[in-house]
Amino acid sequence: MHTPPARRLLPLLLTAASLATPALAADGGSVDAGHDAASTGDAGADRGPPPPEPQDAGPALPDAGPPPAPELPQATLDADTPIPELRRQIAALAPLAEGKPPAGTPIASLFAVDLRDDPAVAARIEALRRTVDVARLALDPLVARRKAAESGEAGALTAEEAAQLDRLELLVSREGLRLAVLSRPAAERRALLDAEAAMHRAASEQAAAQEARLAAEAVARDAEQARQTALQEAETARTEAARQLAQARAAAEAVRAAVAEAQVGL
Repeated sequence: MHTPPARRLLPLLLTAASLATPALAADGGSVDAGHDAASTGDAGADRGPPPPEPQDAGPALPDAGPPPAPELPQATLDADTPIPELRRQIAALAPLAEGKPPAGTPIASLFAVDLRDDPAVAARIEALRRTVDVARLALDPLVARRKAAESGEAGALTAEEAAQLDRLELLVSREGLRLAVLSRPAAERRALLDAEAAMHRAASEQAAAQEARLAAEAVARDAEQARQTALQEAETARTEAARQLAQARAAAEAVRAAVAEAQVGL
């Protein structure tokens, strides 16, 4: 039997339709996936860039300890004054801080100002306070280092640290004593100077008296020697006149010796 062309094409059309349906489905899926990806990209754009990943900071650094002491001006450290002289000044200032003039050390040599000049004293007090404050900035860390070394928590002080610590402690002590004296009322400062002047007068008088005693002793020794010589001449005189003259000279030297001895006893 002869089949019509249209009937022969129907199976071919059905086969073509079945093959086209998965392809369309696949295209539709690709569009949806692209749309989803675009939506995801838009959401990512709204969130901004991702945060950076944390970086390794490396190993922890060891504790550096207390900050180093500040560098001090040489004038603040009084570097030109030898340590023994600093100690001598402190020993001379100590009685002044208690209201007593030092023995053997002029007050004027211990201060840069006249203790009677009140404005100069006030300015000097402020300068000394600044010096002490600056010195303590360097002293306190060194004191802490020494305590740590003594307790075994740190190594021993270096020679340079020990020398600077010694100087700073003496400097703060000396300037503290100076402040104590300068901070006294004006009447007390003047009284210290008056007491010092009285001590100097007494010392001068004692020195003069000692010099007079020494001179009188020398005169007495000389007179006694002259008297002895006159007595010997009197014994060996060949004439009565020579003997009487020698005796008279011996008597005169005895008087001179007696007067000198009296002066020695004054």
